[in-house]
Amino acid sequence: LVDMARNFSNDFDQLVFQARDLDSMKPQSQTVPLLDQFLDENRVSVASLRDFKKTARELIEECRIKSIIHPLLADHTFREAERFLHIIDMFEASLKTQK
Repeated sequence: LVDMARNFSNDFDQLVFQARDLDSMKPQSQTVPLLDQFLDENRVSVASLRDFKKTARELIEECRIKSIIHPLLADHTFREAERFLHIIDMFEASLKTQK
């Protein structure tokens, strides 16, 4: 689990660096292809994190792993990842209408 957490941390660190790079290259970086690619990379990372959180939530609820967090907090963090995927989908839809 520790290795998985480190991998998630590294993935999201890279996404933050990419976002800063895109922001520093405005307005050239605000093209649909670049933003589409960035959204795809975010979607893959967030979906993976969401799946991890879902599994953790289920294992905590079933008392199959020991945890210091309450099952409701595990559920909340899972729903936050779900919400972020929804936001990515909305942003992508707005890009498609701009094409």
